[in-house]
Amino acid sequence: MTTPAASVVMPVFNAGAYLDAAVESVLAQTHRDFELILVDDGSTDGSAARCDAFAARDPRVRVLHQANGGISAARNAGLDAARGAYVGFADHDDAFLPTLLATALDAARAHDADAVKFGYRVEETFANGTVDHRVEAAAKPSVVTGERLADAYAAVKASGAFQMVWNGLYRRAFLERHGLRFDARCRYGYEDWIFNADLYPRLGTLALLPDVLYVHFQRTGVSTSKRYHENQVLSCALAAEREVRMLDAIGIGRISPAERPVAVAVALVEILRRLADPGCPLSLAEKAARLRAVRREPPFDAAPDASAMRTLRTASAPRALVARLFFAGRMRTLALLAEAYFRFLSLRKGRG
Repeated sequence: MTTPAASVVMPVFNAGAYLDAAVESVLAQTHRDFELILVDDGSTDGSAARCDAFAARDPRVRVLHQANGGISAARNAGLDAARGAYVGFADHDDAFLPTLLATALDAARAHDADAVKFGYRVEETFANGTVDHRVEAAAKPSVVTGERLADAYAAVKASGAFQMVWNGLYRRAFLERHGLRFDARCRYGYEDWIFNADLYPRLGTLALLPDVLYVHFQRTGVSTSKRYHENQVLSCALAAEREVRMLDAIGIGRISPAERPVAVAVALVEILRRLADPGCPLSLAEKAARLRAVRREPPFDAAPDASAMRTLRTASAPRALVARLFFAGRMRTLALLAEAYFRFLSLRKGRG
């Protein structure tokens, strides 16, 4: 059996009307030597049968069926089955642009890279029908070697490389050697953050490309990342712990002392965003209790010292305020402020 140049893993769960376009965008790649692994994660809407129909039509498509375990478990199943020299990921309602595999594989081979990260476009559709577009990409092509991980961290982070996994191609042998998989506890988000935090300190070579090769769609009422799930608070806390561990591993403190407190503050804002979601069923008292529980877990169990707070205020005054209230135990106040702030943002954009 020949080894394809790349395996593309696409978890599928009740993909509805979006699955066909997502699959077709992968099959339409200008580079043809790949396999597409569709992991049906216990779909109940007919998506499983459509996956099988794609496999019957195109020999490059393989289908795995499993009981619903969440996106992390589905991606892990796809990784376990992958045969390609490199592995990429796609969401079941997004799109590969036609030259994604060709461009990323060329860069991977040219630089003998463990990972290639490229740009992506986000198209966010709101309830009133308006659409926002934004691009996340490196400013210029670059290659980061293992000894430069700390020095290059700010540029890599600014490129949008860390929060997602579908904006990359990964050497499968590298993933296997380091046992890199997704944390199955994360069912509704932040698993990408953890995967990237585990990956980054181990990299020998990372290629960053400014090319925009992927389109991520966010749809009000459809995208999982836009709906409240109880699991998200746990997942975000796990991601923060792993990110801080990664920052310590690469010695970021000597390069940018603000990064560690900023990482904690960013995670706090994410947790507050989830608790402030209109779909969150928790009362104000329950939200405050959840925040107190987070306060007992690393990295939130250690309050930043005065120096760290100064660097945080310099980097972001709003995040510094969130951190100050959180570490002072003002959980009810924080929950109230978050509800008011995110409601204001929604009304200001006219997209509530």
